[in-house]
Amino acid sequence: MNIIADMWRYAELCSHNKEDFGDDDGDNFDFIKDTIKVQSPRSLFLQMENALEYCYIVEEESRVIIVFRGTDGGKAWLNNFNIMPLVNGYMHKGFYDLIQYFGPEIKKCLVAIYGKELKQTKPLFITGHSLGGIMSQYCAKYLFEKLKLISTCVNFGSPVGGTKQWAIEMNKIPVKNIRVVNGYDQVTEILDDTIGGHAGELLRLHQPKWHKFFVWRKLLDHSYKNYTKALIKYSESLGDSEAVKELEKVKRRCNI
Repeated sequence: MNIIADMWRYAELCSHNKEDFGDDDGDNFDFIKDTIKVQSPRSLFLQMENALEYCYIVEEESRVIIVFRGTDGGKAWLNNFNIMPLVNGYMHKGFYDLIQYFGPEIKKCLVAIYGKELKQTKPLFITGHSLGGIMSQYCAKYLFEKLKLISTCVNFGSPVGGTKQWAIEMNKIPVKNIRVVNGYDQVTEILDDTIGGHAGELLRLHQPKWHKFFVWRKLLDHSYKNYTKALIKYSESLGDSEAVKELEKVKRRCNI
């Protein structure tokens, strides 16, 4: 399965953190945990959250994946606009503050997985959509600068992370950073090419050019459902039938 479709399964799943799997086990918020259990029976599942953001970590036999949720709730939306004062003159304050909260907790999890010396015996992937997309990049930056951990970051519909200097600094880090954008996704364009900047290698999923001229259509392109549909077409163009099959499952559970 291509890595873009593969990571999307985990990024989209993060939007279901307040849902029940429907197995009558008394846990009303177990959709993610139980879906991972079905998908990867031998995996280790960990989760953490605060009032603004949710994150889960999966250790599978051959890799470790960190996943951040997109914006959910009024406080989280306000935090997206908590830009000033810029941290170190270029980083979005709201995103920076979030990684300062999650970073030490993620470190504890990775120490439990890799050992105290943090020897990367398995590759590390980080992903997310929207707010989760930019948080995945902040996380990759944090883990390299603080712990010298190398990761592959596949982010979807990410807003800019700060000024143009943010992109310069992020691109200095030896992290494979793939920025996936569905057509002309409005969220990815806010402040882009003005004071803001995007880092990473751009993969733009095809959408008709007329989408570009209508804000309402560009906002729709940001949805989980429309990213899923575009990724199905992308995977079909690669002849990746396994990815198409898995993404059809994702499409059926999409509710945003």
